[in-house]
Amino acid sequence: DLGPLHNVFAKDENVITHTLLKSIANKEIPLESYAISLRVDEVISGGTFTEGGYFSRQTLQRWNEVSRKKYVFAPHRIIQLLYNKTPEVLNELDKPPIQMADLKIK
Repeated sequence: DLGPLHNVFAKDENVITHTLLKSIANKEIPLESYAISLRVDEVISGGTFTEGGYFSRQTLQRWNEVSRKKYVFAPHRIIQLLYNKTPEVLNELDKPPIQMADLKIK
């Protein structure tokens, strides 16, 4: 699941989006600031089992628990801002935020 693109045009109820919008409104960060969130749900097979009679035999799989992983991609300044204003959101990530290049609009 490629999560929302958090920027000035986003219209969702995400905490990261609202943090960016408030900072853009207060002129703490430039208008072109952004962040991208990503959630990966991974399921691994735990094995197989056979069920049924001689003519209706089926091989089925057992699935392990769903492993949910969250990531955030953002420029360095936005990562600093998120650590200062919403550290609880970044503490839930599986890896520290991944730094991306700034977007420059001329």
